[in-house]
Amino acid sequence: MEQLIEMPLISIMGYREGWHSWFGEQGLVELQPMTSFESDNTTMAIDMAEAGVGALLGLSGHLYEPLQSGRLIKAHEYEMEAECGHYLVLPNRPMTAKVDNFCRWMLEELEQHPCKDNLDWNLSL
Repeated sequence: MEQLIEMPLISIMGYREGWHSWFGEQGLVELQPMTSFESDNTTMAIDMAEAGVGALLGLSGHLYEPLQSGRLIKAHEYEMEAECGHYLVLPNRPMTAKVDNFCRWMLEELEQHPCKDNLDWNLSL
């Protein structure tokens, strides 16, 4: 933990949970970590972590592949619940064949994801 506190910290803009929350949930409320780098783009933040710029606090779904491939490693075992969601939304009108094919492909891909049990499958195509 001491090494992590000393590292540059990377965060992604737009999420309620941040480094203050992560440290706070572990009883380090007095610790006020300063984010060294903040990105509004998840891919860029992951690229920064892969390049060794610092430690990244990110969503497990975004970090699954870089962790599985070994490009990134977990700096700490603690995992914090996130209160955010990502939604596949469409306009309220008939879908084109391309959009329908894309949605079906995405759902097929998500069925293979290890976190599939945490997904809300309330979608009818």
